[in-house]
Amino acid sequence: MPLVAEEIGASAEGRRLVALAHTGVQNGDVMHDPETVFEFHALGAEPISFRNDYVGAHHEVYAYDEAGRRTGVYPKRRAGLVSFTRVWILNLRAQGFPGDDAQREVIA
Repeated sequence: MPLVAEEIGASAEGRRLVALAHTGVQNGDVMHDPETVFEFHALGAEPISFRNDYVGAHHEVYAYDEAGRRTGVYPKRRAGLVSFTRVWILNLRAQGFPGDDAQREVIA
């Protein structure tokens, strides 16, 4: 499956958000399997959400108010996503991502 990295905006605190996803197509729709959103800060990148369209899963690490500011954390989700992300990144590297044929495309 192709691997897509996309800058998707900024958090309410002004931190850069980047989504990393494997994508496929089902019935003409782009599907994410998985997609993890990372928030960048001074210490690095933190995974803050996970989704897998094929199984209807979507998990957020933090709770937010209407303005998009954090109001709480889900510790078990956070620990699980950090653990998953570590394994996923190792697997991506073993699969040769990003690889010599990686392409960068600026869309907007």
